[in-house]
Amino acid sequence: MKITWFGHTCFTFSEDHLSTVLTDPYMRSAEGRKAFKARADIVTVSRNGNGNSILAELNGKPFVIDGAGEYELGGVFITGVQTNRKALGERNTLFVYHYNELTIAHMGILERLPTQKEIEQLGEINIALVPVGVTESWNPAKAAELVSMLEPDYVIPMAYGRNPENGKQSGLKKFLKAMGTDSAQQMDVFSLRSDASAEADETTLVVLNEQ
Repeated sequence: MKITWFGHTCFTFSEDHLSTVLTDPYMRSAEGRKAFKARADIVTVSRNGNGNSILAELNGKPFVIDGAGEYELGGVFITGVQTNRKALGERNTLFVYHYNELTIAHMGILERLPTQKEIEQLGEINIALVPVGVTESWNPAKAAELVSMLEPDYVIPMAYGRNPENGKQSGLKKFLKAMGTDSAQQMDVFSLRSDASAEADETTLVVLNEQ
């Protein structure tokens, strides 16, 4: 299966003969970027703020999931666990996607660490997509703590945040430091066989280049 990152909290997950998922689409044209070209059978929306529910730029009519529950579409099993963003009162949904033997957790944008009950609802995680940007209530140190709670085989950082003065990514370097490293595997697309166990002795950090 292949995971591609389109900036912010937006990814596609694709696998032969299974549904393609697009997470948190946004109005790319408003940021001077090209519209999405990827075909999506399913769209998941993790939160109700910042324009992430904008679907106008997508082709076709994908099935949209924007809240908690259990779903099965095109061979992909999806579980949504709702959390709340304390500061703004906006809801955030943590999604877990089951592609054959692989599980991917998309953590959305968090204002607090998930409770133990919420973590247990997610189940075993092979690949965790974790927000690392600096906000008033979330920071790279908390992101690293979240990784230790999830114990995934792979972690892919997202939602880095940018320095308003120079536009540089402000969260990634601090997250790497919090994880005890100054480097990570870097690639355009992350590929892994979905019909084989991804269990590893330790968590591998993967940084995707924005497409």
